Amino acid sequence: MIRKINTLKNFGVFQNFTSDILPEFNEKNIFYGWNYSGKTTISRLLSSLKNKQLNKSYSEAEFEITLDDKSKITHKNIENNNLNLLIFNSDYIRENLKWDLNSQFNGITFDVGETIGLREKIEKLEEQILKVNGSNEIISKKSPFELLKTEFDSFEDNKYTQESRTIKNDIFNSLIEFNKSHLKSIIPQVVNDLESNLITDLDELNRIKKLSLSTNDKEEIQIIHNDVNLKSLYDSVVILLNQEPKKNNIIQILEENPYVSNWVKSGIPLHKGKEKCFFL
Repeated sequence: MIRKINTLKNFGVFQNFTSDILPEFNEKNIFYGWNYSGKTTISRLLSSLKNKQLNKSYSEAEFEITLDDKSKITHKNIENNNLNLLIFNSDYIRENLKWDLNSQFNGITFDVGETIGLREKIEKLEEQILKVNGSNEIISKKSPFELLKTEFDSFEDNKYTQESRTIKNDIFNSLIEFNKSHLKSIIPQVVNDLESNLITDLDELNRIKKLSLSTNDKEEIQIIHNDVNLKSLYDSVVILLNQEPKKNNIIQILEENPYVSNWVKSGIPLHKGKEKCFFL
C-alpha cells in the first residue's frame, strides 16, 4: 500500500510539491478541495502507477512515493512497481463512457442479483474455450489431433464414395445416378430407425430392386440431320411474295360486273359443304 507521496514536480498544479506537512496515508483516505486544486491530478499520478508509465501529459514529471515496506517508487523505476490499483476518475469516464453512437467505446457491465456469481463462471468457461480453440499467442489443444481429423475425413470421404459406387453398380445396375451426397443424406434417416429400414427377406429385396430399375427400355431414336440452306429458302419466299397474279387468271365476268362479284362472295359461304346448289 502507498504510505506517502514524498515529492511531486512538473505534474500539473504540483510543480514542486514536498510532503513535509502531509500526514501518511491510512487504509482509507479522502481528498477534498476546490475545483482545479489538484484532486484529479493526484488520481492521474495513481493511474501512472497503474499503467507503469507516466501520464503522457506529464512526460517531464518527477516523483517519489514511499510504500508500507519502506521501498520507494519514482519516475525512474515506475515500470517495475507491483501495485494493484483501480482508478475511477474523469479520465476513465471520458475513455469508457461515450454517448456518441458513431464512436467506439469500452462498455462497463454491472452484475446484480443472481447474475453476480455468473460472471466468474463465464470468464472461466471463456478461458477454457480459448485454450481449446487457441489464438495467436496460445497453441490450441486441438492441434495434436488436426492431422488425425484430416486423415479420418479423407478416409470417411473415400468410404462414402466406395459404398455409393457399390450401390449404384450392384443395386441399380448403373441405371440410376447415386453418389456419396445421396448416401450422406439418407444415412441419418436410416440410423434413426434402423430396424424398419433393414430388409432381410431376399425375395422382397429382389422385388424392390426390380421395381427400382427401368424395365421398359425404348429403342434409340435415330437423329435426322436436315441440311437447310436458310439463305436460299429466304430468297425463294421473297420472290413468291413479290409476284402478282396475271390478269388472265381472273374470271372476266366477275371483274366486269361488281354486282355479280358481290353476289358470288355472299353465296360461297352459303354453299360451303353443300352437295347441291340452291339455285338449280
